[in-house]
Amino acid sequence: MKEQRPEDRRAHIRITDKILFKIKFIEETEYQQLEEKVLKGIEQPFEEFSLQWELPKIDVPARKLREKDENLAKALEVIDTKLNLIINLLNIRMRKNFPEEQVLVDMSASGIAFTSKEEIKKGQILQLDIGLLPEQYFFRCFGRVVRTEKIQDGYKIGIKFIWITETDRERLIEHIFQKQVLQLRLRREKKESESS
Repeated sequence: MKEQRPEDRRAHIRITDKILFKIKFIEETEYQQLEEKVLKGIEQPFEEFSLQWELPKIDVPARKLREKDENLAKALEVIDTKLNLIINLLNIRMRKNFPEEQVLVDMSASGIAFTSKEEIKKGQILQLDIGLLPEQYFFRCFGRVVRTEKIQDGYKIGIKFIWITETDRERLIEHIFQKQVLQLRLRREKKESESS
């Protein structure tokens, strides 16, 4: 399975965020077998995560379309509404695989860190199911534990992604940048309100 390109600096920008998160322990041999099957085209590694529910956007201003053909504009609005409903239902179905409680993590497009009550040994491979909020974007990737640190109420576990699709990686980078922009704006607004 293709490992993430280390030269992409965007992958190392890190944020603290609350996400839907689930892990599953994977044995090294199980991961290697999955990798081999995927490379041969025998198996799809993501099964319930294999479809991304994002449709291309039509870049036609609504006003111009209405001027040319009002009936077509109305028909497209109905189709758009129905497609959004279907996508939301599929996202709800995918979300059922996740715990409802959000988990606080430190993450970048190259890895993720979280706290655990249980120790997870360095080198352990994990299947990671990640749900980004509020986008409701769900994906599965694989990571290896690179750091286990004892803390007051458990362990801080650091994971390096060993396999994440380019699409999911780009969405994760986009999510991280959006969160950063929001945090910077809120800090600036707070600073401005305090100084006035």
